Amino acid sequence: MKAYLVLLLLLFTTIGARHLQLSPADPDDDTITIHMVCHSHDDVGFQQTGEEYYTNKVNNVITSVVEALTADSRYKFSQTEMFFFSKWWREHNETMREKVRGFVREGRFEFLLGGWVANDEACPTFEEIIANIQMGHDFLVKDVGVQPPKIAWLVDSFGHSAATPDLFHKMGFDSLFFARVSDQEKDLRKERKLMEFMWQPKYEGVVAGGQVAKEGMFTHLMHEMYQGGCNIDMWIYQSDANHMKNLFTQKVAELKRNPDEFVKCIERFANHYRTKHVLFTLGTDFAFQFANLSYNYIDSWVQVANSIPAGKKFKFVYSTVQEYQDAVQSDLRRLNIELPKYDGDFYPLTGNYPGHTWSGYFTSRPNFKRLIREFTGVQQVSNSFYGWQTLESMSERQDVANPTVNGGNFKHHVADMRKMTAKMMHHDSITGSSLVYIIYNETVGMQQLLDSNQQVMSGLWQKRLLREHGLKVDEMALCTYKINDRNKCLPDESSSRLLESGKNFVLLIYNPTVMEQEYINLNLPFSTFTVQIFDREAKTFQIVMSTSQEVDTFCNDGPDGKHECDVYIHRSVAPLSYELLLVTYNNAPGFDSRVSSYGFDLREMLSLEPTQPPPPPEAPNYFVPATPASPPPPPPPTPKPKPPPPKVQTLSPEEYSKICNDTLYIQNKHLTLQVRDCDGKMVRFLVKRVGDDGVKYVDREFEFDFRYYQPIAQTAGQVNSGLYVFKTEDKDSREFDHAISKIQVFNGKLMQQMLIHYKNQKEPNTVLKIRLQKDHLEFDVFFARLSFENGHQAGFDVTANWQSVDIKSERAGVFYTDANAYKIVKRDINAARNYTPTNYLNKVKQVAQYFYPINAGLFIEDAKSKQQMLVMNDRPQGGSAWKDGRIELMIHRLGSTSDQLGVGEGVNDYAIDGKGVNVSAKFYVAFTRDREEAFRLLQRKHIETMNQLQYFFSDVYHLKSPTDKQKALALQQPELQKAFTDFLEIHGILEVQLMPMPYPDNEQDLFDTLNMRVTRFQRDKTHPLDEESLMQELCKYTLGGNECDFIKTVRPVLLDGDDMETSAAGLFYEEETPSENKGEDYFIVENFEIVFESSDRRRRRLIAERLLSLGGSGRD
Repeated sequence: MKAYLVLLLLLFTTIGARHLQLSPADPDDDTITIHMVCHSHDDVGFQQTGEEYYTNKVNNVITSVVEALTADSRYKFSQTEMFFFSKWWREHNETMREKVRGFVREGRFEFLLGGWVANDEACPTFEEIIANIQMGHDFLVKDVGVQPPKIAWLVDSFGHSAATPDLFHKMGFDSLFFARVSDQEKDLRKERKLMEFMWQPKYEGVVAGGQVAKEGMFTHLMHEMYQGGCNIDMWIYQSDANHMKNLFTQKVAELKRNPDEFVKCIERFANHYRTKHVLFTLGTDFAFQFANLSYNYIDSWVQVANSIPAGKKFKFVYSTVQEYQDAVQSDLRRLNIELPKYDGDFYPLTGNYPGHTWSGYFTSRPNFKRLIREFTGVQQVSNSFYGWQTLESMSERQDVANPTVNGGNFKHHVADMRKMTAKMMHHDSITGSSLVYIIYNETVGMQQLLDSNQQVMSGLWQKRLLREHGLKVDEMALCTYKINDRNKCLPDESSSRLLESGKNFVLLIYNPTVMEQEYINLNLPFSTFTVQIFDREAKTFQIVMSTSQEVDTFCNDGPDGKHECDVYIHRSVAPLSYELLLVTYNNAPGFDSRVSSYGFDLREMLSLEPTQPPPPPEAPNYFVPATPASPPPPPPPTPKPKPPPPKVQTLSPEEYSKICNDTLYIQNKHLTLQVRDCDGKMVRFLVKRVGDDGVKYVDREFEFDFRYYQPIAQTAGQVNSGLYVFKTEDKDSREFDHAISKIQVFNGKLMQQMLIHYKNQKEPNTVLKIRLQKDHLEFDVFFARLSFENGHQAGFDVTANWQSVDIKSERAGVFYTDANAYKIVKRDINAARNYTPTNYLNKVKQVAQYFYPINAGLFIEDAKSKQQMLVMNDRPQGGSAWKDGRIELMIHRLGSTSDQLGVGEGVNDYAIDGKGVNVSAKFYVAFTRDREEAFRLLQRKHIETMNQLQYFFSDVYHLKSPTDKQKALALQQPELQKAFTDFLEIHGILEVQLMPMPYPDNEQDLFDTLNMRVTRFQRDKTHPLDEESLMQELCKYTLGGNECDFIKTVRPVLLDGDDMETSAAGLFYEEETPSENKGEDYFIVENFEIVFESSDRRRRRLIAERLLSLGGSGRD
């Protein structure tokens, strides 16, 4: 909500000021104030769906809390998840809503975090985290009429990211409260009174060496998770009131029998903090379903505590987190206490059970993680496209209040897509740690929205093509990812009408980025075709491509054994623009455009031999001997016992070396990739590179293979591996049991590709495609389904591995990872720490503790040359470079056991055919000269992954004669594009996203404003960005030379869309020596609000009316 008028500013300053005012503490007074904060931690999907949780539990929570606060003015409550609160809000009338607003004004009902859900911190990108917070804050501002909270409440994240303090500060937060850190870390912090600190992470800059963040965020670590402690058990979320009442009565009776122990516990609790204020959280999962019973229970045990002399030193008060924070800050200033600083992060989390390392969920359910990332990308691209459409409509003075497309309102679509993206950021959704049926429900929800979004997008494109080119296209479809598929989005053999000789289909390829895309990639089931490009000046399709220099076609048998062709059309797609192609299938002689391959095929030479289950792993020299894995259950009695399943028998290394030699290579003008050697499982490559400046890079060698760790399972006396936990006794990963059976090399005219086929125990086979790009290698992996057979009852944790031969880190175990694709942090597995993370066997770390969440990429750096080997990915994964020179990313997991953390299921997903899932994934490998090149490439690939080319196709079209206006626009487009790209290059702009900001639950003024998020790489400050100049350049480029005279202003706002505000005094520590931070701000994310002339007066009126009706609400 934006303060346009002095009246509004005055109202905002009074909103929420009527909180409980605690008297200044007397320095000689030993009274300790216990701030009892009542809350309910409500998961948006875990063991039930979010909708089921609302119906069965959360509706009762909020309703009964409102009733309890109405009945007793002492009571207070803190609400977090807007997913649930928005449902409750919609179901209640204005009288009930005004009652809640009154509680907010009185400081008795507070909002914490205010996100749509309580987000995970490991698996989302920064864009996805912003989307969650922005969705919830929009609802609070525009529907409830309060300012969003400044307290980030992330109590159940499974570890905490170094990106969090900086990112949340830029969304308007000034403090952070969480509960989960490793058990040993929490013990140490209690002992040393480090439970509250200034979190000031150290980020890597383009200049080697960690750069301390400019600000540190006040951070509070909860004493006993988020449910209080001292045996005051709120973990009683019964749905039966009588049962709950009886349980509470029993708890109070227990307390009365030994009240001294409770008071002693509170005293120990208080001794771990530095002030005379203690945060005592009262609430857990779905607590306060019968709020009156819960508050009565709290009153009862407070009375017990106050009834004994030892309890008199404590003052128990119902409070809010905001009141607690204000009191602590007051004490810190009064007592001149400087909080300690912390510059690390909190990954990976260890605890709950001996040896439990929570690094498995970084990878668990990889196809579901990919679907979420694809959905987020489509949502981002679509919303930005809708934003451009809005600008275009306004430039032509069209009414954009409620346009309908294919019977749907695309503004409602924006809200629905944003809500789903936000929902998927929940810490049991994107992590893949919910029950299977919850995952299925969320999958269906995303794919239904993708289908409806396809209709809306297609309808808008149909109108645009008709308007711009006189091209009428019907039945247009958008290629979207379906879970567990390989994303062969174009027609296959099932589309029989498109495989009739002479049959055409139109392809529209949209580039949603501000970077030119160099080529178009199709996957077709045939190689006999012609391609025509749409000439924008002539307004007709022209055969400028066929089997010519501009098309490369590489055909082979896919993993499913079906014939498929990768088609590369060397036609660039301009930024924020599109190309139109006409593809015609023609099976007549002379139309085959395929490129011949060379290489070797060993499929007939590889044999199968019987094998026995592998023995237990050799005891590592730093582990106590492990208990052997439990044997598989005996087979049912048969006349003759079945022999063990066979395994792949490879050729000898000498035989492989004869064919894996320097004759196999692919090459373009920048890169050469040469096969140096292979041994049946591993391939060694030589990479040569020449830069744009003509300077040769250092030749690099690396090895690639697939490996796996064997998870702990079915071992007596241990809690096993599972969805959350990666747990192995292996001291190193094992070779995966498959063999290279075929290598194909395709050297086209402009594109080059190498295929490596691996023969598995069963069909299908694993296939690796390697493509040469301008400055990196693309590894396109199809990893075949896993099986418990052949002695693998424990399962697999599979990694893809790139082992550098010649890059040596400063010491083994030093590498660098992204943090939410937002910052880069250094990892050093041997760095000295305040405590030594231990395993359950002895006092040494496990391999699982070397894995970190990777969302964009990780790299190793040569100690002497300061050059890098960088591997980038396409979804959340666990990754590491703990072994010197080897980068590994976990791509697949299979296990039958539960880690006993709330989900009694193993890591065992099934496809629609009832078999295990195949995993398709892409990785991008580069060798860079310096950090600036590495950082730029990492951010660019992340942006391209989040904003992929959009492919639409249709076989129903009709071309009309072009108008003079259409011809004129085509002529000036190249000049406009050059001016636009020059502006972007000068300012280092990598991405521009338009974000329509609809009122989530309001039928009116859905697109009152647009937000514009800009991502740029700033190496220096010689070219500061002027947002209004950028907006005008965008308008001229996208609107055919027109300026956006309907825009009143473009102004900076917080990343959540709220007004820029000054942080509260004392909550941030600012670095006094900013010179030490040089290079830290290389990657900048900014948000701007675009305010339209036509909407400004209307917005001010709506805001004023809402605030006047409230008499003030929100935060200070």
